[in-house]
Amino acid sequence: MSSYSSPSLKKVMRSNLCAGCGLCAGVSDGAITMGRDAEGFLRPSQSEHVAETTEKKIEACCPGLRVSRPRNASNYHPVWGAYSEAHVGWSTNEALRKHGSSGAVLSAIAHYLVQSGKVDFILTICDDDEDPISNATYMAKTYEDVYRAAGSRYAPSAPLSQINEFLESGKRFAVIAKPCDISALRTLSRFDRRVNEQVPYLLSFFCAGVPSREGAVQVLEKLSVTEDDLSSFRFRGDGWPGFAKAVRKDGSSSTMSYSDSWGGILSNYVQFRCKVCPDGTGGSADLVCADAWNSDENGYPVFEDEDGKSLVLPRSDVGLALMQEVIAAGSIEIGPFDMSKLIAIQPGQRRRSYALLARLLGLFLKRGARPRFTGFSVFRNARALSPAAFLKTFIGTFRRA
Repeated sequence: MSSYSSPSLKKVMRSNLCAGCGLCAGVSDGAITMGRDAEGFLRPSQSEHVAETTEKKIEACCPGLRVSRPRNASNYHPVWGAYSEAHVGWSTNEALRKHGSSGAVLSAIAHYLVQSGKVDFILTICDDDEDPISNATYMAKTYEDVYRAAGSRYAPSAPLSQINEFLESGKRFAVIAKPCDISALRTLSRFDRRVNEQVPYLLSFFCAGVPSREGAVQVLEKLSVTEDDLSSFRFRGDGWPGFAKAVRKDGSSSTMSYSDSWGGILSNYVQFRCKVCPDGTGGSADLVCADAWNSDENGYPVFEDEDGKSLVLPRSDVGLALMQEVIAAGSIEIGPFDMSKLIAIQPGQRRRSYALLARLLGLFLKRGARPRFTGFSVFRNARALSPAAFLKTFIGTFRRA
């Protein structure tokens, strides 16, 4: 671990609570940079002292220290947060719908925003040209750019590590990023007026956690593909839920099902910060999407391949207006969605929300860490756990921390 003179970084790294968003690097004028650690996660390294004003930004915005979820919509659920309406939707562009992970609604919105001129580009991520199983920060300006970036990328990304450069460009842009990235950027808007002036749309998705690069390496091993022979790699897409697909330099390819790649391998490499995350559902975003899985007779998700469908939750007036614009433009279609079904078809988010208090207590007693999570109904959700489950979760977190 690097030596950190920043009290905020020191606290976050000591407690293993770094989300890898890159915000600290993005506001530090080069004093902090992001790099891959021994486990394959993106982590900050500090080479110079940071100014007091910068330290205040990091302390307030870092999602390893604090996350707030607003209640600025007509509906509120203790697990899913605030939302204006609930729909299931999909892109009307069949190629984009098939290429994306779950209906490609976020990709369709991104294309609408750049095509209409509402923004100059979309700040998001895509595959790294030099390392196909890793991610790179990406500016999507055309349909081709949006198409390339479509689909889930289950690997570390730090889209905020260059945020000051993007703001200094004077351009207007939307951001599609992980919930922790959006939370950090939303908080930064209180310190930097350029965020509100230049970033009119903050969009996100339900996130089950960030696996290390090593998780993708293990997928390649199961597929009998070496990194040296790898030409391209997609974690999901080409259908719903789609397949992990590795293409070799000779053009041949190998695939693995979503349940085997995510459920069997990648989910075992998720970073610790994600296990105590209060905000896997993107509570700070203007609009979020998620897999609107079909369910079996018991209500649990079924991963049979079919045309993709996204859950679409506008959370703010801005998000609601944007959704209506995109529908009017013919870029997406929507249908009704019964929110009472979401508890069953998103069991990971439900369990994490219910377990949060037990995990925070285990973290505090083991590491002395006290991240401030507000607006997440932590105590209310904890009542859904039995005493035995609460104790088991607490002990497990205490050991892992």
